[in-house]
Amino acid sequence: MRKSISGLIAFIFGLGLILFSALGEQAIPVSAQRITPPPRPTSRPQQPPSLNHIQLDFVESAAFLPPVIVPLTPTNTATPVSPTRTSTATPTQTRTATSTATATPTRTNTPSPTATATPTNPPFPSTIVLNELLPNAKAKDWNNDGVTNADDQWVEIYNTGATASDVSGWKIDTGDKTLAFTLPASTIIASHSYLVFYKNQTKLALDATSHLRLLHPDGSMADAIQYTQLDDDRVHARSVDGTGTWRLGCVPSANARNCQAEANVTTSFAMPYFRQTIVSPVSSIDPSVVVTNVLLAILLALAMGFFGNLLNDAIESHEEHVAQLLGPVNTAVTRFKQAGSSFDNWMSASRLAWLGFAIKLVVILAIYGTILAYLDPSFSFITQDGLMLIVALGLSTGLIGMVDDLTSYAILRARGGDGVIRMHSGNFFIVVFSTLFSRVSGIVPGLILGSPAGIEDVQDPGVGKYLDLLGILSTITVALLAWFLAPLFGSDAWFNTLFLLIFAAGIQTTFFEMLPISYLHGKGIFQFNRIIWLVLFALSTAIFLQTMLNPNGAFISAFNSPNIVILSITVIAFCLFCTGMWFYLQQLDKKSVATE
Repeated sequence: MRKSISGLIAFIFGLGLILFSALGEQAIPVSAQRITPPPRPTSRPQQPPSLNHIQLDFVESAAFLPPVIVPLTPTNTATPVSPTRTSTATPTQTRTATSTATATPTRTNTPSPTATATPTNPPFPSTIVLNELLPNAKAKDWNNDGVTNADDQWVEIYNTGATASDVSGWKIDTGDKTLAFTLPASTIIASHSYLVFYKNQTKLALDATSHLRLLHPDGSMADAIQYTQLDDDRVHARSVDGTGTWRLGCVPSANARNCQAEANVTTSFAMPYFRQTIVSPVSSIDPSVVVTNVLLAILLALAMGFFGNLLNDAIESHEEHVAQLLGPVNTAVTRFKQAGSSFDNWMSASRLAWLGFAIKLVVILAIYGTILAYLDPSFSFITQDGLMLIVALGLSTGLIGMVDDLTSYAILRARGGDGVIRMHSGNFFIVVFSTLFSRVSGIVPGLILGSPAGIEDVQDPGVGKYLDLLGILSTITVALLAWFLAPLFGSDAWFNTLFLLIFAAGIQTTFFEMLPISYLHGKGIFQFNRIIWLVLFALSTAIFLQTMLNPNGAFISAFNSPNIVILSITVIAFCLFCTGMWFYLQQLDKKSVATE
């Protein structure tokens, strides 16, 4: 610090002498050799520019100035020095000092940031992987809590490394990080060893998903598996611990070497899509998810009730114009009916009307089953499993599509009334449209719709207003009964799939039939009692959401599900369509009044 101050004083003093000599009455001669600063010591090493070095150079430069200026010998006064040479030498020294000081802030900050000096944490070990999982535990108390239940589901991880690893803070989830299980502190997995975590620890419903991930503490991916749901007590396991490919036929081996024996499989139906995407009644239930789905169901009921009734009122008051708008559709439906009527007349003339009805029903259900089978991305028409899936879908849609009509017909006959059950060939278009919509939108498990017949010509006005309510209640009852029976056939994949399809078709049919629109049960129930309509619609919608559309998403995270996003868009589109139709028909009324 003292050296810097003394150098600065010397520099100012020398500069003052130069100015004094330049402005004096006589010029002071200074030889070129005297004004040249002496060379710096050669022993000084070259160093990168920095603030300290530049300050030091500045001081040294200033320190050399006094010897150049101070010796003013009188012998040189006889030789006048021209102002040109004097002014040339003087600014040379001034510029040198000025430029040196100006460069100081620019060059100081350049080399300061160095990323290489920052220490980095060692990477997470790559030797920890998912090794085996049991999504459906039924026959054994795996977690030794004295009870055999869904808490016996487990997932196993394995360490392929030669040293033990600390896996504290690692996570396991089913695709939703908010529901992840975090491995406890001080969790160590030894070399070539296993760790098994049960559902009562993880709270992960392995039987209600198809995706499992192992995550590092920072959330990055360590390992993952996309799996299919299997029969009870069957596992997904690596053929070799830690490194082998995933296999389906191994005997469960928690905390033991994988695939030491093959499991006995009692079923040949290997199309698990619907068993993976329709929640079983034995699956665990998260209360927060239930609350979310109930709230969504109430909101949907209110929206559908208001806008559906708005559309229904507008259509009823403009039936002729709506019929013109639907002319092309009515034409196609009429052609289907005419083709069916010709066959009915021929069978009736042969006194085999019942046989004709049965033949038409079988044909229609076969067509429905074939179309709906394409909801399964793995469906192939030419395989045995594909044909078995067609049969299951045909039976499920046929049963659900006719149970309400058969119930209504039985009640009518018991009261002395009458009615006719006729085939509804036009519903073929509903099946085609719902299947295409499901595949294009990606909604899971897809829309399983299509009623093959319906009751008509009811001749008992006294009970007519109750038929819609009785039809819906019978559909819900059959659907729930099939749902609770499905686990009893867990060892037989085809029957298990059949009962789950009956349940799915029943709940979805109830959801759409409850819309308060003409030609649906919902309109009659809405007009009969709106409170009953609201309760039934909300109940069926909540079950639909909980078991198919949103089995895992709670509150805001539910809207991360593609199913809920698609449902939201569809509901908004429906509300806009109802509003648009109402506004359009209102404008027609105004134009007709203005014309008159």
